[in-house]
Amino acid sequence: MSGSITLLTNGTRGDVQPLVGLGRGLRDAGAAVTLAAPAGFASFVAPGGLPFRGFEGNPSDLLGDTAARAALNDSGDFLDTLRASWRFWRAAQPVYRRMLGSALDACRGATALGLGLSTVWGVHVADALGARVVWLPLQPLTKTRHAPSALLPVRRGPVRAFAPLTHDLVNAAMTLPWARVTNAWRREVGLPALPITRLAGRVCERSALVVYGISPQVVTRPSDWPASHHLAGFWFWEPEPDWKPPLALADFLAQGRALAVSFGTAALRDPQRTLRALAEAMRATGLRAVVQLPEALHGAVAGHPALCAIAGAPHAWLFERVEAVVHHAGAGTTAHALRAGKPALVIPHATDQPFWGERLEALGVGSVLAFRDLTPERLAAALTVLRDDAALRARAEALGARVRSESGVAQAIALLAPAL
Repeated sequence: MSGSITLLTNGTRGDVQPLVGLGRGLRDAGAAVTLAAPAGFASFVAPGGLPFRGFEGNPSDLLGDTAARAALNDSGDFLDTLRASWRFWRAAQPVYRRMLGSALDACRGATALGLGLSTVWGVHVADALGARVVWLPLQPLTKTRHAPSALLPVRRGPVRAFAPLTHDLVNAAMTLPWARVTNAWRREVGLPALPITRLAGRVCERSALVVYGISPQVVTRPSDWPASHHLAGFWFWEPEPDWKPPLALADFLAQGRALAVSFGTAALRDPQRTLRALAEAMRATGLRAVVQLPEALHGAVAGHPALCAIAGAPHAWLFERVEAVVHHAGAGTTAHALRAGKPALVIPHATDQPFWGERLEALGVGSVLAFRDLTPERLAAALTVLRDDAALRARAEALGARVRSESGVAQAIALLAPAL
């Protein structure tokens, strides 16, 4: 591997962590690898030992705003969602502009850029550098006639008959809101502006090399994908391999069987409602759960004997020690729960999460509870199935063994080597 590749990522921890695992593998195989991500990730990725270049701007940072969260979640009110989306878009425009310029500086010297869902805009940085693009997504983005876009919240019914169109529409939705600022930036750096159709059509182009950090045990490769689009397997990296639990968590787990509840680093639209439903479901079922939450929300479950609130714990450590996982179905959390061989209850909120919930249901290792249907009664019923369905647990354990037998990083390196 004689070239240099910069893995360009942003978003949340779930977007960044798998790329560190891949980058370490590429480095050990002889590639010159740099990780470029928002500057705030510097301390998180430091244990990975990869050269790091931070850049400014991360639209995900705006999701802490209540209105922005409503733009990405199913509020049940179309007008409210539309207004929230407009406010988020307006606020994110200058962030997006700063991100393009700062990322260009962070990626200088690379002969190839590795891009994913959170960095579809990186194709313009690659154009400015004259660098090759290789796609490294954590969710399926290649157009297919066999399934609607993985980023489409509606998964069933008539939408499946228009599957190819859904890919085009989703790609347009990801790129067109930024068309004006993108083309203005392209002109500033000496590149031609692109027509709207071309902007949308550059996401995982059929002629590109696309290596997915997805297990083929979990997603079946569509027969109409181009030969250069591959499922390599999940990419894992543990930033704290020697992590030790706080005493309260260790004591809670020692007292008996428990679930893990984790909604990732993305904020919930209505955490109080979710936590009230969880507490009442625990009382109804007699179950116990470790709940990963921002510290500001720990008071909402304080004093409940069946709930142990923690600010965080490595998924690889925690999921091995519980009997099932309740989660939002982000790509990273889903991969860790599957590798641990645990059945799951998914409460999706946005983007690719409904897709992963659909996959877990299809594989018979989990179920989905839509956020709009989240009541204590329905949650209790779903959790009871997780506890009592032996066949569900057996399928999850068998799938976990198959996932653990894969080497997604090694397979990705083999596929990427000719391009580097």
